[in-house]
Amino acid sequence: MPAEHVAALRAAGSRRVYRQGDTLIWQGEHEDFVLLIEHGHVWVTSTSPGGHTSVLAVRGPGEVVGELAGVDHGPRSATVTAVSPVEALMIPAPRFRRLLGTAPGLSLWLLEVIVQRLREADRQRLEYGAYSAVARAALCVLDLAERTGRPVRGQPGAVLVDILQRELAGLVGVSRTTMDRAIRDLAGRGLLRTRRGGLVVTDPGELARLVSDL
Repeated sequence: MPAEHVAALRAAGSRRVYRQGDTLIWQGEHEDFVLLIEHGHVWVTSTSPGGHTSVLAVRGPGEVVGELAGVDHGPRSATVTAVSPVEALMIPAPRFRRLLGTAPGLSLWLLEVIVQRLREADRQRLEYGAYSAVARAALCVLDLAERTGRPVRGQPGAVLVDILQRELAGLVGVSRTTMDRAIRDLAGRGLLRTRRGGLVVTDPGELARLVSDL
């Protein structure tokens, strides 16, 4: 986000701090605010009427969440949960809408964000049809390792990704059983290792090379 837009939002909002595991936004509620993530990462999840929860996206510093309901007054379409400690700016939706009306640059930026997320959704649908579950799992883990991964002590080059296999299955769009098979495949190649609460990418470069060959 351009610095001038950040400054405008900071002037209109207030800082909030969330612990890992805190819920920032609840699906279905009508809370009237928008959040700008400044530090940390969040899961965006959606729960179907049947109770199945899917991870839709990961958002991090410089990204907004809750912008759709902030614009159209509708109910929240997803739940947002802190993956790590998070610092965010909370901007009341009326102020956010006034800023959109008085700052054309901010309106254009928000439009670009929405278009980018639509393209992201289209790309994911294409990947679902074009790649195997193993390739999709590897692609997703690589993206998460780059965005949210942490070095593993005593293992140079290895990266820890804090994600459960059921959450990864939701992001990739496969069943838990299919994801379990994909993880076992990658682990058998020596590229991933399961760990309580997460996955260790033992060699991100080699995992990226594998994806290009699948």
